[in-house]
Amino acid sequence: MTNLSLQTALPLTENRSFAKILESEFPDFNVNILVSARLKTWRIERDGYKRNVYSLKIPYIFLDADDKIKIALLKWAHIIVSNKFSRRKAEISVKKQIKELEKFIYDFLKNEIKYDFRRKYFNSKEKYKDTKGVKFDLLDVFNKINGDFFNGELVCSLRWGREKSRTSYHTIRSDENGNPFHLITIAGLYNRKSTPNFAIEAVMYHEMLHIAIPPINASDIKRNVHHRQFREMEKQFPHYEEWKIWQKTLTKRIFFR
Repeated sequence: MTNLSLQTALPLTENRSFAKILESEFPDFNVNILVSARLKTWRIERDGYKRNVYSLKIPYIFLDADDKIKIALLKWAHIIVSNKFSRRKAEISVKKQIKELEKFIYDFLKNEIKYDFRRKYFNSKEKYKDTKGVKFDLLDVFNKINGDFFNGELVCSLRWGREKSRTSYHTIRSDENGNPFHLITIAGLYNRKSTPNFAIEAVMYHEMLHIAIPPINASDIKRNVHHRQFREMEKQFPHYEEWKIWQKTLTKRIFFR
């Protein structure tokens, strides 16, 4: 059984890969390490509908961290999974351990002040290059949602994600002159003839809400993106429930085909 206590005696120069640490210290933990340029912190998710397979999503900075940080991340993920993703039902000692691990990892992030998590330069000439899909033009969808729900006040660049990408997201980028702007990327799985209008409009509305309702900063590192106000506004979309059901059905079909 894996020892979940914090290890603080490892040498600072030790820097094994996540794969080697998993192999030696978490042999029974079936987790994939996914690196994302847009993440500011980390998170653990079930890997689609695969049983007992998980994905730990991290920003690039953790790849160069020493073993203590990587082990803390894996221990944190292991505890969350072992408690079925429920902090509320976990024992008090486990909740305390989760907080200690998170503080340890957050302290590492705070010390890396020279690392810019979200800086991405984007050629302004490319802003609207990838909006036309097989059925929808994202610019048309954006303009409709902007007029219907945001009084036409939002300004944003748009693009489709890769063909088989499953995640839509909003980011803040900088153009070649250093000027920031909003960018929404819609998952490639929406770029198909069978996608209903309410689905593409719902996912666009969701991402536009990230512009209209900014995250709540709990600290310099930790952010609450889908906070209460965001969730309440999201549910006001007329086809919210229908979209959620459609999205789950699509994802399940993709995973099992």
